[in-house]
Amino acid sequence: MIINDMTDKKEHRKVQVVIIDTSRTPFHLLLLQTKEERDHVWQNVTGSVDNNETFHQAALRELKEETGISNQALIDLDLSFKFHDRWNRDIHEQVYLCRLHSTPEEIKLSDEHQNYKWISIEKVQINSFGHESNFKSFQNAMGHLNGGRRK
Repeated sequence: MIINDMTDKKEHRKVQVVIIDTSRTPFHLLLLQTKEERDHVWQNVTGSVDNNETFHQAALRELKEETGISNQALIDLDLSFKFHDRWNRDIHEQVYLCRLHSTPEEIKLSDEHQNYKWISIEKVQINSFGHESNFKSFQNAMGHLNGGRRK
């Protein structure tokens, strides 16, 4: 499913990874806080796809670079967003779910982020995120975990 379809210009490809720890009751979502130059927003893992990468390969790389989490299977949520970024580029962002079956001992933040937090899924709201697409991705991921896709 693509949200906010645009014209077929050369698009900048990005990925978004929703990280949910299903070993806890209730489940917990990992959020990363960007640094000042990116407005201190809370978000899922996000990043650009390199020229030689697939969306899936980029999602695995960004997950490791931004959190230190590796060797995890990713689920393609069949959800993508098309939008213009702050540099007025056409963006195509593909969304993945990383379902953790145990809480990592440590989160190793990249230099793009200043903080992280685990939040109970019961407390997640649209204002938990800096961007609405991150909330929609979270909702979709929870729909997938609950046996049906919510888009």
